[in-house]
Amino acid sequence: MKKNIVRKGLVVGMIFLFIGLSVIPLVGSITRINQIRNKDEISSKSTREGDILYVGGSGPSNYTRIQDAIDNASDGDTVFVYDESSTYYENILVTKSILLKGEDKNTTTIEGIENVLVLQADNINISGFTIQCSHQSHHGNGIDIRGIRGISITKNIMDYYDCGIYCENTNDISIIENIFQDVYAKYGMWLLNCNTAMISDNLIIGYNQIGIQLEACIGINIFNNEIRKTWCGIYDSDYSSDVHIYNNYLINNEHGMILYMKNLQLYNNIIQNSKWGLACGGEKAHVYRNTLKDNKIDIFKGNNKFYENNFINDTVTFDHYLGNSLLIKLLKFKNFRNFILTLWFKFHRIPIDVDRNYWENHSSNLPKRIEGDLIWFTGYPPFEEEHSVSWYIYDDNPASEPYEI
Repeated sequence: MKKNIVRKGLVVGMIFLFIGLSVIPLVGSITRINQIRNKDEISSKSTREGDILYVGGSGPSNYTRIQDAIDNASDGDTVFVYDESSTYYENILVTKSILLKGEDKNTTTIEGIENVLVLQADNINISGFTIQCSHQSHHGNGIDIRGIRGISITKNIMDYYDCGIYCENTNDISIIENIFQDVYAKYGMWLLNCNTAMISDNLIIGYNQIGIQLEACIGINIFNNEIRKTWCGIYDSDYSSDVHIYNNYLINNEHGMILYMKNLQLYNNIIQNSKWGLACGGEKAHVYRNTLKDNKIDIFKGNNKFYENNFINDTVTFDHYLGNSLLIKLLKFKNFRNFILTLWFKFHRIPIDVDRNYWENHSSNLPKRIEGDLIWFTGYPPFEEEHSVSWYIYDDNPASEPYEI
């Protein structure tokens, strides 16, 4: 009996020993697999983030020139530039998808002749520099961008050039938290034939021409910018479309905004102390919840809607261009013009829609009368002749109190 028990114990022990010997390699294999997976994840992460190449500073392998580091970089790398070797006197060409980062935008300076940084690859990020043209030339662009996409320009100081950032035929652009300062420069930024851009939280001050210029662009968002002391804060004369301009503060510019766009959304802006606060034409614009204060004149044009705005110590007028050939022929009879126009506008409306605005100089609940000009042309270019006659439109439902912006 005892021998049987001993035999059974030996058998059970051998079984457990066999299972144990089988499990130990399995656990080791699982551990090894996990280690390999973790290593792969680390390698994959390292590959995605790329390497860091250093310029300036005291590292033994650091580069002296920014261009040399860029030439030796690969897509996805970071070129980090120390400020202790600043100023970097270079003209830089970026042909790789990299992050070019300065240590401190106030002390890491790149100075070049004509176009200082030329970007020629997708997915480039420029951050943390003062970028300026040489005082010897004072021509060219701080950053020149053409025919690429996925560009981010953030937290830089742009100084002393013709145009701070010039973008042409470029898509998916972000221009954020930069300072544009130069009393001699012509443009803070100029976007030509660009699609999908975000321009936000920039300070633009002291330009003898234009802070932000758009030309034939689509899908641009301009918001939270402050623009001072320019000839014109924001300008478009070539029918950009689907543009949103909001939450901007413009003060002490010669002209606040001059905009001729299609499908413009303009709201929650403050425009103050300009000769022309807002000149808005184009088609299908919605202009609402803006405050225009202490401007000498605001001009409405085109087939647009202006509603729920505050006009405080502003003079507002409008221009409307007549295009109906029959009406223009009838207006040849000068002595009957007022009668003809009165009769005409009983059946046709001027397509400038003004409603529910607050007018500081209008205390009545009666409609607010807005005086302006009807304009038409006779003859043929280049010998056509312009004619005009004073006319009026109304805000039928003026607000009794200003809106909160």
